[in-house]
Amino acid sequence: MRVVSSVSVMSLAAVVGFACSSSDADSAGSGPSGSDPCPQFCPDPDGGSNGNDASGAGATIHPRVKLARAAQGANGHFLSINGSAVGAGLSSLKYLIREIRICKTLDVHGSAYDNPSGCISLYHGPSNPGLEAASSPDNASVKYVRENNVTEGYVDMMDDASRGTLTGSVHVAPNDVGDYAWGLVTWSDAVKVTATITNPNGGGELLYTHDGTNDTAVSLNGSDFYPTVSATSFTSGPASEAIGSIHNGGTWFRFQRPFSISAEDIVTSAEFDLDLAFDPDGMIQGVTAPGA
Repeated sequence: MRVVSSVSVMSLAAVVGFACSSSDADSAGSGPSGSDPCPQFCPDPDGGSNGNDASGAGATIHPRVKLARAAQGANGHFLSINGSAVGAGLSSLKYLIREIRICKTLDVHGSAYDNPSGCISLYHGPSNPGLEAASSPDNASVKYVRENNVTEGYVDMMDDASRGTLTGSVHVAPNDVGDYAWGLVTWSDAVKVTATITNPNGGGELLYTHDGTNDTAVSLNGSDFYPTVSATSFTSGPASEAIGSIHNGGTWFRFQRPFSISAEDIVTSAEFDLDLAFDPDGMIQGVTAPGA
């Protein structure tokens, strides 16, 4: 057995983005994704793995997720893991992550993507047909999560034990040999957050998250958003969990140098430790708006 160390960087922002690098790769860019024509748990059409076949000869990938600060270079590329990150003001930040994949090829069109091929699934969450069907209008998923008290599949990125559910051992087989230049992450657009943040108007006043309703659309830059409107003042503490919507359902990232799996890695049962660093710093901010 041959052990190969691998380090990756992952960041989630207000519009969530991931970035990563393999043991030989220094960095990757990130950006929000478009639609994925391949169903969530379908076999890859070009012979990639869903990461759930532990039989036969092959290598193993061990993905792990840690809180860390990502050093960012030019063009949005994340260069390395650099120190700890605390996510000031964030008590919890819960995403229902549907799947994390690495892929050999991918077509990107601005922030959108299609035609992923040669993919390995590093993680996939539980299926929820009701939530997956609640896709229109844009506030449907948030309302479904709130009204049905959906908790299964949500991962609190601020909690070590919860984040640990993203870890595991992924078997890769001979048909997975190749260079992986792309990564994909998909999630539900209904996000849960508990946070205490500073009012941008100054004076040191604190703002606290509270849940409410998402019934009224607000137009911004030609798009409709459904903000969470709470009956509780955001200046009244303590903070409680709120459910809000982010305006996409995933992201793609590209390795500056591919993560490679060789035929030798399969024969020697190589093991890859894939460390994903989640940087929550600066993810949530207070804003002011007319009438707010």
